Amino acid sequence: MRRLSFLFIVLVLAPTISNARLFYGLPSDIKGALKDAYATKNNYVIEAVIKYTKDKYPNYEDKIQSYLTSLKDDETKEKAKIAKKGDKKDSKVSGNIDAGIQIANGNTKKQDVNSSAKINYKGDGWSNTLSLSARGSEEGNVRTNEEYKVNNQTKYDITKKAYSFLELEYVNDRFSGYDYRNSELLGLGYKLYKSDNLTITGEASVGARQSQLSDDSKESSLLGKVGTKAEWKITKNITLNQDINSSFGAESVISTWDTNVKTKLTDSMYLKFNYNLQHIDDVPAGVQHIDTFTSIGVGYEF
Repeated sequence: MRRLSFLFIVLVLAPTISNARLFYGLPSDIKGALKDAYATKNNYVIEAVIKYTKDKYPNYEDKIQSYLTSLKDDETKEKAKIAKKGDKKDSKVSGNIDAGIQIANGNTKKQDVNSSAKINYKGDGWSNTLSLSARGSEEGNVRTNEEYKVNNQTKYDITKKAYSFLELEYVNDRFSGYDYRNSELLGLGYKLYKSDNLTITGEASVGARQSQLSDDSKESSLLGKVGTKAEWKITKNITLNQDINSSFGAESVISTWDTNVKTKLTDSMYLKFNYNLQHIDDVPAGVQHIDTFTSIGVGYEF
């Protein structure tokens, strides 16, 4: 008698238990069947599984439809994500814009803002990089530091590791003892080391430089330049870039050391710490040989 009573209770409560499962969501076996069918991308298979599950579990019809909608939404988002990555990878134009707070020591001791931009274009067998930078400081109404730099380098691939290049540069920085410096260079570059995370490149070039000093006198000379560049992807989100070069002219030797560390904040935004040192061996009286600039700011890359 007890067994019959227990069986009766189970039969009576079974629909209630089923409805309770409906309240908490689809059973894993139904989800698995629908997900596997959807993965086939075959409409006949998908429709057959949907019909089967709805016929067998009529109480789950609304949840089955909602789950199918979520699968379609997930697929749409994934396609959009892949398309975005593909567009960025295939794009011939890329670059970045950033700005930050500057701390200057040397000829100028003042905190102010600086900004820079870089635009890269990659063609078949060649590429071009245009770099722009500006920084300035004022104390009261007196300008204490002002520098503008434009550099354009066009590269032509010779082999997978070697390339030739044409580099043009204009620098306006009267607080270094020079009102402006122009240079035109032809050179060769070589990828000394390349891996998934680290690239080291060396360059050597020759050309000419024209300068105007702060006292309005002018100088022109042949120019030689050597340098090395390194890019190290320390982690997925942190990258170290370093550029060291020296240019040798009859009037002076100018050496620069530029190091920056970028930390990604989002896919496009980053935090940037930059340290720049410039040494000029022959400067007018009252001007120091070394200028250093340290800044931290944010940037956007595209």
